Amino acid sequence: MSESLVVCDVDEDLVKKLRAFRFRKETNNAAIIMKIDKDRQLVILDEEHEDISPDDLKDELPERQPRYPFIWKMHLLTTQCLL
Repeated sequence: MSESLVVCDVDEDLVKKLRAFRFRKETNNAAIIMKIDKDRQLVILDEEHEDISPDDLKDELPERQPRYPFIWKMHLLTTQCLL
């Protein structure tokens, strides 16, 4: 009886890009910013950023339009190992 409500689908190209982004080998900070296309009811790619700090990313986001960032941030432990 319970059905899941689908509000938006995710663009197939975006799914591939997110999968590749998630398993990237680069060690710099990066982000993918997504938005919703209301006409097509689809989550789509808005922007990509390489080597961006969290503060710079915050400044890039529009103030009154919803955006959904997917962030890759490297953490370096005190033993110089990647987390």
